[in-house]
Formats: sequence, structure tokens, C-alpha cells
Amino acid sequence: MLAVSPPNLLNPDFEIGLGNALGATSAYLGLSLVTPPAGTMVAGLPPHIDLDPANLLFFDPVAVSGSGPDAGYATYPLPIPSAPWLAGLPVFGQWAVVDAGAGGIGVAVSDGAQWTLS
Repeated sequence: MLAVSPPNLLNPDFEIGLGNALGATSAYLGLSLVTPPAGTMVAGLPPHIDLDPANLLFFDPVAVSGSGPDAGYATYPLPIPSAPWLAGLPVFGQWAVVDAGAGGIGVAVSDGAQWTLS
């Protein structure tokens, strides 16, 4: 999970990036405003997820560019408006990549990330 620009209010260029993924597949970016329960799993199987499925804001699909293992990349634009009530809001995010070679349910996940809007 990558972010090049800071999560500041009124940042129209904020993006969440994905790197070192399987290329030419699909990925899903999940975001939540709630800390997940420890050790949350999908259907009791790996992969471990760092988001609370009951409190997802969205889980949007994105095409992954590149080809082959560890060569895939994607970005998801997430412009941040200038809304004072957003300041200090914690956001939790994680990527899930469709990857039959990942074992379990065929999904590889990034580490979860947390950032605070400022």
C-alpha cells in the first residue's frame, strides 16, 4: 500500500497506491473508519484482514497493471475535500488482490494501513 501525497484536507491529488502485486488481475481497495476486531479473517480462512467487514465504507475494484508476480501496480484516486469536520478522522485501508497462487481463497492482501486526515 502506497501513498505519495499526504492525506491533507483539500488535497485533490490524494491517491492510494498498490505495488508489488500480481499483474494483469483485479484488486479491491477497502476503506473503513473503524478499527477492525483483532485477527479478522474472511470465512475463517486466510488471508488476515485489517478492516472490519461490517464497517466498510467501500470495497471498489481496480484493474492491476503490469504482468507477472510482484510486477503489478494500481492507484485509486481519493480526493480529499476541504471539510473541517474531517480533520483528525482516522482512516483504515487495505488492498485485496485476486491471486490464485496466494492459497487459501485465492486472494493476497496488503498490510493494512492507517492514516489521519489533517
